[in-house]
Amino acid sequence: MQAGKLTRRITIQEAATWTTNTFGERSLVWSNVETVCSEKRDLSSRELFQASQVYADVTTMFRIRYRAGLN
Repeated sequence: MQAGKLTRRITIQEAATWTTNTFGERSLVWSNVETVCSEKRDLSSRELFQASQVYADVTTMFRIRYRAGLN
């Protein structure tokens, strides 16, 4: 992997704990694991006309260097 392509900084997160808000709803709390350099690659995109609205769908992949312990 060429270092010149790693132009984006992303933060990798993991699910930490479940909490309950004031309405009694359960929500997941995320914690930061590490911030790394990455390469952004748009894999596919499309636009759909659905229910009288334009709907855009983009699939993106972020590629990073190997990190031990990340699954």
